[in-house]
Amino acid sequence: MRHHKDTFMSTSRSGQSLTLNEF
Repeated sequence: MRHHKDTFMSTSRSGQSLTLNEF
């Protein structure tokens, strides 16, 4: 779960669209 959160924050800056895809 922690790993996902880290990616979410990191991706949020790059692009929200990618965040949804990664989730």
